[in-house]
Amino acid sequence: MSSFSNIHLLFCEGPHDAAFLALLLRRIIGFERKQLKISEIPYPFSNIFRQSMLTRSAEDLRLDLAKKFFLPDFLLTKGETLVMIFNSGGASRRSESIGPFLSDVFELLAVQSSFGGPDANGASAKVRYAVFADADAIGSKLALDQIQKDLAIIGDKEWLKVEWAPFGETRAVTQSTTNGEVSAYIWRQWSQDIGTLEDLTLECLSESETILRTFEFLDQRFSWVAAKQAKPDQVCALAAKRLKAALCVEGQREKPGGSLSVILDQTNMLTSENLAKSKSVQDCVRFLDQWVAPN
Repeated sequence: MSSFSNIHLLFCEGPHDAAFLALLLRRIIGFERKQLKISEIPYPFSNIFRQSMLTRSAEDLRLDLAKKFFLPDFLLTKGETLVMIFNSGGASRRSESIGPFLSDVFELLAVQSSFGGPDANGASAKVRYAVFADADAIGSKLALDQIQKDLAIIGDKEWLKVEWAPFGETRAVTQSTTNGEVSAYIWRQWSQDIGTLEDLTLECLSESETILRTFEFLDQRFSWVAAKQAKPDQVCALAAKRLKAALCVEGQREKPGGSLSVILDQTNMLTSENLAKSKSVQDCVRFLDQWVAPN
């Protein structure tokens, strides 16, 4: 049975966000990716995942929903620290995806706490939470406000409050709750308070001649010009799609047909060397390194 004294739940918007976080943890901070059985995952998460699969395995489950369990995309370990990375299926689904899961987590942790002491599955481990989101066109403050609104109530109890405190010398913020410490990190460009995770990735590859040639090809092949009446969020979304397309093309040699999440996870497009070129990425690394450090 695996034993962990620190458990971190990282929530992000999409599968490529999860892959990027896993990449930073593996390539820079020294975590290892693990394929744990449900029985090897600490309580209460093992119970929640098992019950989720049993509930969703009903005979009337549609095949197109078979892969929509709220399970971690990645499990990573370093010493006695376990990190589980989840994606909510988009910012608009944050509340409906993360909320019910956390409600179960908080309920079972409260039950365990009421009986006192650890159990064989490591229920005494300290649990912390982090939520990642894009600044998009609205900026980091409004993106942070949206996280708070989406997760203000878990079950029938208050969770996230409006007030956040800076986290060290990073762009992250944090707050203490009755269910443990929570942090939030908004991905954005280094020089502007807008953007997405793709902007951070581009900062790593900005000196690459191949990415410039890829952009030239994509700009000739497709139109990426927003309509005159387009709103700022639509302009930002189109720019992010252009970046995603370029990044996917860059990874096709190693993973033909691969999605961005596969390319980030399974190729050498992003190395320790080019990750170090982005101030935004390095800020995120500093946050992760400090946040998941045993304490």
